[in-house]
Amino acid sequence: MNDQSTRPLPSWNDSEAKQSILTFVEKVTTTDSPDFVPPAERIATFDNDGTLWVEQPTYTQLAFAMDRIKALAPQHPEWKTTQPFKAVLDDDLEALAAGGRKD
Repeated sequence: MNDQSTRPLPSWNDSEAKQSILTFVEKVTTTDSPDFVPPAERIATFDNDGTLWVEQPTYTQLAFAMDRIKALAPQHPEWKTTQPFKAVLDDDLEALAAGGRKD
């Protein structure tokens, strides 16, 4: 049985790159390894400039704002007819993109 929840990087192909990453993580997280890095000294880096994004990314802030508008909409019935809220509530990304600042 191939349980993806227990395999590291289950969506990755078996490759030299995958093995290098797994070996590195193993070395820096194994306490008796000479390369061990204590948790307090570890740093995680996340990249939003395109190398880790899918082809048509949604900015995190935009996704958050859209979710909040949908969550708060029951308290604001006027949003059903007021842009840009209407576009968000209708999942109309074209209308949403057409509005707003262009500079």
